[in-house]
Amino acid sequence: GEAAYTLGTIYFEQESYVQTKKWMQVCLEADECDVEAMMVMAQVSGREGNREAELTWYERIVSSPGAAGKALASAYCNLGVLHEGQDREIDFYKKSLELEPDAFEARFSLASAFASKQQWNEAAREFRAAVDSGKGRNEEVMQALQTLYRVAMQKIQAENPRGFSSQEAMLHKFHEVMGKANYEKLAAAMKK
Repeated sequence: GEAAYTLGTIYFEQESYVQTKKWMQVCLEADECDVEAMMVMAQVSGREGNREAELTWYERIVSSPGAAGKALASAYCNLGVLHEGQDREIDFYKKSLELEPDAFEARFSLASAFASKQQWNEAAREFRAAVDSGKGRNEEVMQALQTLYRVAMQKIQAENPRGFSSQEAMLHKFHEVMGKANYEKLAAAMKK
């Protein structure tokens, strides 16, 4: 099983998906609960554009008795992505975050799901948590800050349809929703 997994991951890196699946299947014949092999099979299915197979593999992972930790958290996050716009989407992200609370991808995805439902308070909270996690790459953090800004704008406009008496009052509200440090970080990046 271990040798087959290693060979399969080499083929995966070379984007030889037929060979990858062949060797991952050998792993799964040796151990039907090999979560790492299932994860590779799900990734291959995704790269091949086979959404149904990808969904099946992630569902198999979360129901596998051997699933734990990062692999299980990742599977739940990916199930959320595959259920975008559906009622279960948010639940999958929350399950992922129960297992790995600082996971940037799951936190960002949860925030985006709340934003798509115009749940501005929840979206802002989760985008701030994604930024604060320290787990995202620089470009991911910048994307989270930009989206947090748009969420803050939507929230502020919804709550203050008549606007503000001064620019300072509006800026204070942005600081309140985004966090002053986040607002200043985004402003500094936009000046560059």
